[in-house]
Amino acid sequence: MHTAGIFAVAAKKGARAPQDGCVGPIMSKEYAEIIVDVAAFPVDREFHYHVPPSLQPSLKVGHRVLVPFGRRRVVGYVVGFSSPPEDVREIRDILRILDEEPLITPTLLELAHWMSDYYGCLLVEAISCMLPPGARAKGPAPVRTLKAVRLTGRGCLGGLGPKQELALELIRRAPGQTLTVVSLEEQGIGRTTVQSLVKRDILQETRVVITRRPDDQALERSSQEITLTPEQERALAAITDALGQNQVFVLHGVTGSGKTEVYLRAIASALRAGLGALVLVPEIALTAQIMGEFQARFGDEVALLHSNLSLGERHDEWLRLRRGEARVVVGARSAVFAPVQDLGLIVIDEEHEPSYKQDDRHPRYHARTVAMKRAELENAVVVLGSATPGIESYYRSKEGSSKLLILSKRVENLPLPKVEIVDMRDELKRGNRTVFSRRLQRELARCLGRGEQAILFLNRRGYTTFIFCRECGEVMRCADCSVSMTYHQPEGELRCHYCGNTRRPPQTCPACGSQAIRHFGAGTQRVVEALQELFPRARAARLDADVTSRKGAHAEILRSFAARKLDVLVGTQMVAKGFDFPGVTLVGVVAADTILNLPDYRSSERTFQLLVQAAGRAGRGPDGGVVVIQTYNPQHYAVLKAAEHDYEAFYRRELSFRESLHYPPFCRLVRLLFQGESEAEVQRTAHLWSRLLGPKVRPRGWEMFGPAPAPLSRLRDRYRWHLWLKVPPEGPLPIKELLGDCAAQGSLTEVNLSIDVEPSFML
Repeated sequence: MHTAGIFAVAAKKGARAPQDGCVGPIMSKEYAEIIVDVAAFPVDREFHYHVPPSLQPSLKVGHRVLVPFGRRRVVGYVVGFSSPPEDVREIRDILRILDEEPLITPTLLELAHWMSDYYGCLLVEAISCMLPPGARAKGPAPVRTLKAVRLTGRGCLGGLGPKQELALELIRRAPGQTLTVVSLEEQGIGRTTVQSLVKRDILQETRVVITRRPDDQALERSSQEITLTPEQERALAAITDALGQNQVFVLHGVTGSGKTEVYLRAIASALRAGLGALVLVPEIALTAQIMGEFQARFGDEVALLHSNLSLGERHDEWLRLRRGEARVVVGARSAVFAPVQDLGLIVIDEEHEPSYKQDDRHPRYHARTVAMKRAELENAVVVLGSATPGIESYYRSKEGSSKLLILSKRVENLPLPKVEIVDMRDELKRGNRTVFSRRLQRELARCLGRGEQAILFLNRRGYTTFIFCRECGEVMRCADCSVSMTYHQPEGELRCHYCGNTRRPPQTCPACGSQAIRHFGAGTQRVVEALQELFPRARAARLDADVTSRKGAHAEILRSFAARKLDVLVGTQMVAKGFDFPGVTLVGVVAADTILNLPDYRSSERTFQLLVQAAGRAGRGPDGGVVVIQTYNPQHYAVLKAAEHDYEAFYRRELSFRESLHYPPFCRLVRLLFQGESEAEVQRTAHLWSRLLGPKVRPRGWEMFGPAPAPLSRLRDRYRWHLWLKVPPEGPLPIKELLGDCAAQGSLTEVNLSIDVEPSFML
């Protein structure tokens, strides 16, 4: 979708009616303002429609309706009521209301308006975030169930075939002697067999709507409450005392300090006060563990929302929240829009994680920023929890715009794990060219020999990082992206992790014809292989995007590890996030430098966070823990301070760097990314927008950098250039107003423009 429509100015309107539930004069509902959902018509304005008298008593702001639009019938959303402008010639009728109750609450609609302005997206794009999964499709269809009418025992009816007898036997064994048609089909009983039994009045078919609930993927947890430490008590008291007010807390707790228990107690207090709660986690993998904690404490009052559930499961969980049947929701990024009734508490666990930012489509929102705005609108408390808070969040707590709560000790006074840094340059000098340093090999042998568990962290999936020619230096790159391809086994293929392209690895260099093709670097597949070469009896599994794409795969692997059926878990950054396995006494960071050298001002911060979080998985039980960090940059402050578990020292060093270069938190960044199939046209458009924007942003005190090719200059066969704006850290952000003035002159017919406010990555 081209972005020009984002900047279209809404038509002049008459007086706007207050939203339902607002105090004020009740205006006529004769005319409604509708935002239409038409992908091919990306104009950011409302259209007036006449509300037929029969619909006026029922129609509310937030309702989804069917309206005529040109020659089509399209879905629209009611965003207000007002008289149409006098120059409008024809006002068409709303055809029908699509849902009994509005899908969008007044507060969420207000949040959508704010997102549209702040992130520079279409209002309909923001509204789409608030909708239940599958809202564009029909609701849950009735399920066909079968119950026996005449059924006493096998063979009693006579004249039945083997399939018919089997169907009756399955129903006879079913609880309540009722089965769904789908259940019988899964066991080889076709619809023809079922219909023959229905026609003979042996079975009776009925249709019922069954609420779809997520499969039980939670890891089992005890419901027994623990005794809080004094620090936990103080943190909990501060949070519960603030319920009913809009207050933001940064809960800075070292790994293993019991942040989750504080969350659970605070949520219990919110529920007792008649308030709902929303809990965000950064990874789908984490939901299996945290759901066990929450279900043990709150039972069916907990709903689950994340993308690994089926569309039907997500839809029905959303409806349970909308109806107030569940008052707590646990989910990934998009759960920030869940329709929790009487929302009083929002918890963002591991708040520093970049996965809370939506980077791949509009609106490019950050769930943390949206959560704080939603809490402001609903007068709710926000808790930002992390062992390694984001620099911006910690800075705000130091400056006083949020309140800092500290958990400086692990529960039961368990010590933080001992961390050793291994210089891999020395390993090479000593002739060790394997994946594991000699120290990590010794620690693995000691750990496995004692029957304990280990986690090996490497932020690269696949077998080898890239393939290159030793004669000419040619790297095997993706044909559509300016990145190297990763080799994967056992598929035996090169794969692009950005666009998904695959190819067979060449036998000779495509540039010079040499046969000196070599593999370089190690991925998670290679680490598992190297581990099993050294320790053939070790039971190992991978936890990365390649093995967890199947529904429920995360939970299966984690459940096996928790049950001590696995000795070693090898994974990417998802293994570094929030897991609590008391049997883990060793964590090995195989390569600490994968992020450190990226062209991004956050690379040091991300390296520090990943190392601390990975190290925090060790020593959570009585046996203590050891961490081995392998690196080619042993003197870098991010590595040194992570090994010392010293967040404050890292924060001071990093903040000094940010201030000297005027990076966040001393400004906000806005990225304008231009993409297109013609490199010349992308470059021309980026330069044109630079000339148009310069006179508008400089008088405001904003800084502008670029245009320049993006670090990933070609992605999915599209060339990429970008412009950067540095904006004051506080105050309004009139992105749509400024860019709207440029849209008419800065043609976007062949080039796509993406607006990214506070981007997580600079690539």
